Amino acid sequence: MRAMYCGIPRPRYWLEHVKNLGAVRPVWLAQRKTGCCMECNGDRQLFIFGPPRSGTTFLSALLNTHPRIFVTNELRVLDFVNATMRDKASDHHLIHNAEYRNEFIAKIEPSFASLIKDFYVEKLRAKTPEAGIWGDKTPGYGDPRLSPGCLETIDRLFPESKFILVVRNPFSCVNSIVAKRWETLDGAVDLWSRIILNGRRFGREIGSSRFLEVSHERMLKMPFAVLAELEEFLGIQPSAELRVFVEGQEQKRIPYSDPVSMSADPYRMTEEQVARMRELLGMDLIDVDASLAHYSGVEKDDPFRLQILETKNEPLPFRVESSKCSGEGEIMITAFDVAVNGEKRQAADLECLTTNCEIVVEMDLDATRAIEELVVGYILTATDGAHLHAETNISRGLAPCAIGTGRTRVVQHFRWPSIGEQPCTMTLVVGEGNHSTNHVRQCWVHHAIKSAPMSLPEFAG
Repeated sequence: MRAMYCGIPRPRYWLEHVKNLGAVRPVWLAQRKTGCCMECNGDRQLFIFGPPRSGTTFLSALLNTHPRIFVTNELRVLDFVNATMRDKASDHHLIHNAEYRNEFIAKIEPSFASLIKDFYVEKLRAKTPEAGIWGDKTPGYGDPRLSPGCLETIDRLFPESKFILVVRNPFSCVNSIVAKRWETLDGAVDLWSRIILNGRRFGREIGSSRFLEVSHERMLKMPFAVLAELEEFLGIQPSAELRVFVEGQEQKRIPYSDPVSMSADPYRMTEEQVARMRELLGMDLIDVDASLAHYSGVEKDDPFRLQILETKNEPLPFRVESSKCSGEGEIMITAFDVAVNGEKRQAADLECLTTNCEIVVEMDLDATRAIEELVVGYILTATDGAHLHAETNISRGLAPCAIGTGRTRVVQHFRWPSIGEQPCTMTLVVGEGNHSTNHVRQCWVHHAIKSAPMSLPEFAG
């Protein structure tokens, strides 16, 4: 997958680690490009993303006034495809026959590309009989935490597609996210920064011919100059419809879920909130680049950490059956325990979980050889199979650990993420490698821990 993937892994490296998150995906997904763009009767694809409340809805509504452009507003179809290929395709309990598993999975992704193309071409042809541009606007396509690898999935499905990242200054964007009560202030700052940084990284990999960053503030001040850049980037003729829409929106908000528009945002933070933003992002809360640079240098209280302990005499309470595991098997998780806020719990002794509860998972690992680069983490999955959250020491920027042959006790500390009050299961993850996009999946204990809404995880076995 372009510069993100460095060389072709050895056969045993059949799983890749998605950059900036603890999810993994089969290597065959990265080594091939399904590509249907050249078979779309001249149609091209466009995908718009950016932090929430940055003006992505405005931009998609603007482009949809063009007679040959059709962009859906958060259909999120690529989120669905990405989550399916990431979570379901790697679950050996769902596609169990090892002899034909990879052969079957290899046919799934191009089928998704064909289905998506057929859906959008039908909608576009209802608007125009001529070749045009179709796609989707979904802010979260660029979120490496909630939709890890989604941009890369889109790139594989449609290798000639174009991407627009919409960026708004952090003060206005974070202010609006907090006012909508979608995130805490710290969470909104992190959401804003990680989507922009991940989007820019992806843009560097695919090149300027396919990636454009649009400033919401610049569109407000110089709308017709930005329109000219958009028309050149998309390869479309200047359109009177686009210009009429911009002029109208200077006075009227666009009617999509109270979106950010050219009108002034009515939300205002408290002095304490502004002070906290400056602590995280620096004094200039309007300068995107300066804020990102400051945030990257702030020493944060990262809740995720690992400990390697000498094996203790007392056994861990929850034994793991090998039938529940998948992976290379040179490292096996044989038992584990769970504690919440410093107190170990049993399955029958549940305690309400809230965001930022301190979770400690102890695991006994049996290794058939010395491992110099150990990857440890977890994946949270909803009961309907939707991906909720994932982390590893690599995705959190920590160095790989080393363990010797035989048994080692590993302890991972993290805080319960903001995933809402919904049942979920936790898959324990152990791998080997030091590259953010390429490591060996050694042992996954699928759905090892389960959680009732707002309750302590309990052993699912």
